[in-house]
Amino acid sequence: ECIGGKLKTDLGFTNVIILYRFNINKNFDIFLNNLSSLLNRVSASPTVILGDFNLDVLKANVANHVQNYIDTFMCLGFIPLINKPTHLSGQSSTCIDQIWTNVISTSSNSGIIDSSTSAHLPIFAKLPTSAEAISVSINEQKTGKALNFSPKNIKIFESRLLELYNYTNSNLKVDPESSNDSANSQFNDYYSQLKN
Repeated sequence: ECIGGKLKTDLGFTNVIILYRFNINKNFDIFLNNLSSLLNRVSASPTVILGDFNLDVLKANVANHVQNYIDTFMCLGFIPLINKPTHLSGQSSTCIDQIWTNVISTSSNSGIIDSSTSAHLPIFAKLPTSAEAISVSINEQKTGKALNFSPKNIKIFESRLLELYNYTNSNLKVDPESSNDSANSQFNDYYSQLKN
């Protein structure tokens, strides 16, 4: 079962989809195909998918179908925001209530609310709604590159590309007779401009 809609934000429209998967394992391939089709339709836009999937993502290492489910999301750029048990039953605890999104930011916040009102613990996510809020400085994110596609940064990027293009056209000499040292020198000069 699935219901969804679009929220208007500074990012444009953000898809919000609520999904419930019945706790039966038959027809899992059909579910996975339908999920993949849904994700392909919405992955180009900011999207949040949440609900009770009745698949314990904590068992990805021991259940191939759970790993396939996770891979389906991750291959299309979605990350899980919930990774601790959300369903408590007797001696068992599972992470079957989940939030997945392709809005990736260090300013996001998500979690599980400790509540005894149900066997399912409430989950939440707070995500940025503007391009500037998604920006992450490379110094803050030590494990990789962060990209901020705000309109301001796109203009800066376009300007820098134009500068490099003009620099290359005026300074780079293409001569098949030039020496290897000369070619390396030109490349190093060009590369140093690129790094700035």
